[in-house]
Amino acid sequence: MEAYGKAFRSYNLSSLLKLKSFFFICKYPFLVNNLGNIYNLSNRTIGKNKTNSLIKFFYGELFVGGENSKELEKSLMSQKEKGIITIADYAREFLNSHEEDVK
Repeated sequence: MEAYGKAFRSYNLSSLLKLKSFFFICKYPFLVNNLGNIYNLSNRTIGKNKTNSLIKFFYGELFVGGENSKELEKSLMSQKEKGIITIADYAREFLNSHEEDVK
């Protein structure tokens, strides 16, 4: 139980509120099932860069370990110090979208 407390205390209020908003969204199948449509609507309304910046701001620090190997290593070490076990994986959808941007 002590590990849970240590992990919980490692988050600031801003991060906890972001987590709460994420789990709020996940409670509603309509939102989850239409995230692609919501994302596309946001891209058309405020633009792709602003949409991606908002997503990165709200959820990037919680679910993304970094944008390169150096950032990932730093993030993994930080999580380890907090007693949090993590799984590192590539976000394939971002690799595909980057390839499309390059073409």
